[in-house]
Order: sequence, then structure tokens, then C-alpha cells
Amino acid sequence: MKNFYLNRKADVSGVSGTGRVAEGVIFHDGRVALRWLTETASTATYDSIEDVEVIHCHGGTTEIVHEAGDPEDLEKLRMRFEVIAAAPKDIPRSFLYQTVLKLSKEEAQEMMKMAQKERQDTQDSHDAEADEQFAAEHDEAKPVEAEE
Repeated sequence: MKNFYLNRKADVSGVSGTGRVAEGVIFHDGRVALRWLTETASTATYDSIEDVEVIHCHGGTTEIVHEAGDPEDLEKLRMRFEVIAAAPKDIPRSFLYQTVLKLSKEEAQEMMKMAQKERQDTQDSHDAEADEQFAAEHDEAKPVEAEE
């Protein structure tokens, strides 16, 4: 199997946006599955990558980018999923996937740093509260030494 994504330079339909708009896989027999990263996500199958190109590349406004699976690509993917994992739970996951997958490596790194800092700040705040509570619960009057 070979992974790829559609990188849209111009959105001629006004629906999918620009950048990384879909990701797909080419199976061993040449057939293709394509998953759209749009707000109304969908999955489609095609007989070949050439069919995908004819239907979705709009004369060069969209390109098919084959992913090599090299360590840098895997690192980018890891960072993106860390950003998603660190995001507040009230943000819809579908929105996060659409947003985070379109980030450049630098943007993903910056978001990851921000998420890690926020996590650390939250942990520091919880640690300080726990320390204060422990001190309050275990605050014992110090014995007064008798004067001679």
C-alpha cells in the first residue's frame, strides 16, 4: 500500500478549501480509497490513481503528493497526533483532524509547544494546590521550648 494526499493550491469548487484536503491509499491492485478532510467528510473508492487525478486535480490546481513514510514524515505525524491528544476534550475531534493535518511541520511544532506549556502550567497549578492543602492539613503548632 502507498499513502498519498491531495494538496489543493486553489479551491475551484469553493467546498474543500486549500492545502491538504484529502488523504488516500493505493492498494496492491491499483485501486484507491480517498478520504476527504472537509467539514462534511466522505470516503470514495476509485479504480486507479489516474482516475483520482482526472476527477480531482482540476488541471493542476490540486496535486497528488505521495508520502514516502520517511522518519521526518513519521515525526510530523507523531507531533500532529500529540497536538490532537493535548487539545481540550470539548473540541470536536473531526475539527481537530481537519485543522491539524493541514499544519506545516513548523506550525505543528509550535502548537505542540503551546499544548505542552499549557499542560505543564495546569500540572504546576494542581501541584501548588496539593502542596497548600497538605500543609494546611498537617500544620502543627511547633512546641515552644521551655526557658531555663
